[in-house]
Amino acid sequence: MLEGVDDPASRPPAMAGENGSTPGAGALFQLLRDGQPRTRAQLAAETGLARSTITQRVDALLTSNLIGPADKAASTGGRPPTRFAFNPSARVILAADIGATHARIAVTDLVGRVLTEERAELSITAGPETVLEWVASTGHRLVKDVGREVSDLLGVGIGLPGPVEHSTGRPVNPPI
Repeated sequence: MLEGVDDPASRPPAMAGENGSTPGAGALFQLLRDGQPRTRAQLAAETGLARSTITQRVDALLTSNLIGPADKAASTGGRPPTRFAFNPSARVILAADIGATHARIAVTDLVGRVLTEERAELSITAGPETVLEWVASTGHRLVKDVGREVSDLLGVGIGLPGPVEHSTGRPVNPPI
């Protein structure tokens, strides 16, 4: 190999996107979810992506508020570079645990930290309309209680009693 010529084997592996394509902002977001602040240069070094691509992806994540400026890195001359980190308070998640005779619902941030929760005696035999109405109305109120809008809700997870066929995600012979 000629000296000074880039050796592909010495470069960090690029993050693979779907079908081997350049990954989108989501792949970069997954990297930043570890909470470790990184500069654009560090992200480029870790992913093997061009700095222009990193800038585009970081800008998209900043716009969505899923990441934010963390602090300034040490300067090697000139303006110190900004480091970016995951913003776990960007959105909220609603999690509901429905048992045979109880229900628990919580609003969490994006790292699963419970912001508020409520428990109630609720029989699942009351039927899906009653149970899901309680989940919806209580969830809506709890989201408001933590000072968030329903539009801040990123996802909802509901656990129900009974065996589930994992390949389809459907209940199998529910006991209730």
